Formats: sequence, C-alpha cells, structure tokens
Amino acid sequence: MPKRRADLDIFMDILGSLLDGPARPTHLAAACNLNYDNLMRFAGILIGKGLIKVSAEEGHEVYAISQEGLEMHRQYRKFSDALYHS
Repeated sequence: MPKRRADLDIFMDILGSLLDGPARPTHLAAACNLNYDNLMRFAGILIGKGLIKVSAEEGHEVYAISQEGLEMHRQYRKFSDALYHS
C-alpha cells in the first residue's frame, strides 16, 4: 500500500508549487498530485490562514502565495534541511 503524505507535506507542496508564480486550481492540483476536492480542502485552510491569496484573472480563479506563505515555506525548508540534510 502506498505511503500517505502527511497534511503538513501537502500544505508545503501547495506553497512550494506557488513559488514559481500564481496558478489556477486545476494546474495546482496536478502539480501537487491532488484531486480537485482535496486541493480545495487544503487550499481553503491556507487561504484562511492568510498563506495564499485568491484573485481573478480573465474570469478564472488564481491562487498566489502571500508574503506570510513565503516565510512559512522558507522556515519549513530550513527546518527540514536541518533534520534531513545535515
């Protein structure tokens, strides 16, 4: 049976995918290997915490990482690197 990703890993995958720039939900779901419903659930939490922002571009919903999200991802990478790559 495949190993299930922890919620924290999924949150960080979403934030990490947005480091390259804003994305539509369907593109973000594919980049994070999530189905649309799961992306919406996790993205809703990140939006509620102010870590990602939602805007509309050409009539489509677009997600972007916020400054707080950038800082959270940076801190996570620093912690992860200290644990696993030192």
